[in-house]
Amino acid sequence: MKGKGLALACMLGFKLQIHFVNAQAKVFKSDVNQLVQIMSGAFSSEAQSKTDSAFFNISLKMKPIWTNKKGENWLYIANVEQRVT
Repeated sequence: MKGKGLALACMLGFKLQIHFVNAQAKVFKSDVNQLVQIMSGAFSSEAQSKTDSAFFNISLKMKPIWTNKKGENWLYIANVEQRVT
């Protein structure tokens, strides 16, 4: 359950951050679309965790959701942290 709350908080934080940026400076729709495209995908710190014990193997997956909402960009974020004890 904790992971779902974090994902929701991240989605809301991303949405709120875009609104904050819009209030501060002109943001072009193409820039936001490019940011969503760059942020979408699967990311991992596995290689880093194997060479440096200060880092954990963390996997992060982000995918656009609710793409039918015009003028809005939402990302679903799934986070998995694998600790070895």
